[in-house]
Amino acid sequence: MLCTKPKVWRRVLVPQTITLLKLHRVIQAAFGWGHSNLNEFIAGDGERYGAADPMYDSPGSINSENVRLTTVLRTTTLSYVYDFGDSWEHDIVVEKVLAADRFSIAGQDLRTGQGTIMSAADGVV
Repeated sequence: MLCTKPKVWRRVLVPQTITLLKLHRVIQAAFGWGHSNLNEFIAGDGERYGAADPMYDSPGSINSENVRLTTVLRTTTLSYVYDFGDSWEHDIVVEKVLAADRFSIAGQDLRTGQGTIMSAADGVV
């Protein structure tokens, strides 16, 4: 979270193919928030992705529901804004991309939550 002292941050492990909507939910859970405010992601090129709002969005606006992290992550950072009234701004930073077979912690599959280890088809951020 930007502009706070001390700095507030979380580290999460997600698949590169996660949708921005699901990433939003991961961030909400990591901070203990209740998804009660609007949000958007801003790519390095300034393109904005958020929840569809038929009252305000123009037809063809980009909805975060079906857009994947790999689609918008053109650099190692992505901005996330939560609660447009308070404007809680965050920088999402890719620290490391793991090999495709490194997706379990203590035998738990990070994609399914199951205890069975399976082979990964995509990398994990």
